[in-house]
Order: sequence, then structure tokens, then C-alpha cells
Amino acid sequence: MKKYLLIFLWVLFSCQDGKKQFDNEISTSSSFKEIGDKNLLSIKFPQQWKTRPYNEMPPITESDSLNEVNLNSLDYFDNVKAKRISNISRFQNLLLEKDQIIDSLFLIDSLSVGNNSFIYLKSYKTVNSKNYDFPPTIKEINILVFDHTKFKTKLNVYSKKSYPFAVELKLGYFTKSGILYTKEFKTDEEGTTYFKEEQKTLTNNGNIQTTSSKIIQPKLLAKKTEEKIALPNFKGEYSIETKAISYSTNKEFVIGYFLAFDSNSKAILSINADYPQDYQCEGEYKLKNENNILHARGICDQDDINDFYLKFENGNYYIKSKRFKNTDWQELKKDS
Repeated sequence: MKKYLLIFLWVLFSCQDGKKQFDNEISTSSSFKEIGDKNLLSIKFPQQWKTRPYNEMPPITESDSLNEVNLNSLDYFDNVKAKRISNISRFQNLLLEKDQIIDSLFLIDSLSVGNNSFIYLKSYKTVNSKNYDFPPTIKEINILVFDHTKFKTKLNVYSKKSYPFAVELKLGYFTKSGILYTKEFKTDEEGTTYFKEEQKTLTNNGNIQTTSSKIIQPKLLAKKTEEKIALPNFKGEYSIETKAISYSTNKEFVIGYFLAFDSNSKAILSINADYPQDYQCEGEYKLKNENNILHARGICDQDDINDFYLKFENGNYYIKSKRFKNTDWQELKKDS
């Protein structure tokens, strides 16, 4: 039976003037708060399966689709209720790794067992590094353990790292008895890999014990054996003028696309248009070879409308994009 003890929680909240602090109710209990979905233990995943992140890619099988549905159903982060923490400075050194910043922090729950306090935190972070054109984002759920007021250790229950073209996901189910089951996945444009599972125990005295850990060696995804024609090097400058609908006026106009390539992995797009809304997607685009068609994705990657595709056929270069009024293949002019 739980009993509640009002104590002064020095590590959590402060008001806007930074002086007044609040009392917080911490439950004293012999059991932990459950976090996650227990179906994680029963749902089986293959070592690897294909995904279909873009409409232009070939359809996936029914079993691959079911694996993706199951994985998404186990992602519980957004459903975890928590209270926002306005003063996050006391947790900076406990939660941050190199080049990371905390965007927002939330208290899920807190409890005490003897001299130990267990603080459940939900965080949103960003990686602020020059190594990335678009900053990766991180969602986490951690349990911080304190002995009296001294930080002791941290248990990561959930983690989702979203990069421009990949996602690393660690799903954890934390039981009331302190056992943490985790499964880890990596997803990119080719598919999802299930690569690790682990079991840890958090004891009432605040110690973390790893009881099992397994690295799963994935099999390579099956590839079609159809004959492919190697793409030529797109190195150089190309352009096209075609009709589009203005994001500013909603009227038809002629848009100019000017492309510069150093290789078949990256392109720089410059756009000729009168309104900022119509040239806001200028910049660097990453290129991915998809069945001898280069798929270009850039800063406007919330959907595939501003993506474009390139191919070489019968000695000519072609481009198509949903941004253009004519969404069929159109010939590019090679400027140099």
C-alpha cells in the first residue's frame, strides 16, 4: 500500500523569477512505475525487412508492411503524459552528450525507496553539430537515480534519434519490478534492421544490472537480379525552365531550376522565381540511386513535393518533380 510523503524536491521546479521553488509529492513505494508496452515482449520481428518511405519506390510485401505496423504500434513516446519542467539547468550535465542541447524537458513521475529517489524524465533534444546539414533530433525517456541529493546513475528506457535519412529507435518496456526489456532498430531508405535486444534490472538500492545482451546479425536484404545500366556521372551544370504554381500567388508561372553536380551523391539547386516562398527550397540536395534513377531530397523534406528525380536515357538527361505542373519526365539542358 502506497503512502505519500511531501518533500522539498530541489532538483525539479523553479518559478519564472528563479527564486521561489515548489514542493513536489513523491510516492514511497516498493514497486516502480511501469513504462512502455508489454507487447514488446511477445511481438516477434525478423532481422530485417523492407520499407517504402517514398511513393516512387516499389511496393513492399504484406509481411514487411505488418512488421512496420507492429513497430509503429509499439512506439509509445508521444502517449506518455508528463509535466513540463521550466528550469532544466539542473539536468543539463546529467542528460546531455557531446553537441546536444535540450529543447524541452518533462517530469513523468518520481518515487523514493529508502534513501534513493527515482526521477522519470521525458526529453526532446537536438544535435547541434557542423557534421550535419540538418540537425538530428532525439527523443528520450530516462530514469535518474539519486542517493539522497547526490546523482547516482541513469537508466535509458526509450530513445529515438532521427537523422535526415535514417532513424535509430530503442524501445523499452520497464516493469513494476524494475526489469527493463529493450529492442533496438535502425531504419533507412533501404529498410529496417532489428539488431539488438537487452535485459537490465534496476534494483531498489539504485544499482543497474545487465542480465542479458544479444547482438542480432542481420541477413542482407534480397536484391533483384535484373540487369542494370550504370548511370553516367552527372558532374556539371544543368537547367530547366518549366511551369509551376506559385506558393505565394497560387497562379501559374515559369520557374527556373539550375543544378550543379560534383558527383552523383550531391547537387546544389538554385531556383529562379520572384517570391521567397517559391525559392525557399534552394540549397544542397542528397542524391540516392534508386534503380538507376537519382532521387534528390533537400531542406524541404517534410513531404516529396519538392523532391526531384533524374535519369539518363538515349544520351539525354531528364528531370521530373511534383513541384512542376508537368509531372512527367522533362529534358534538362546541360550548360557545362
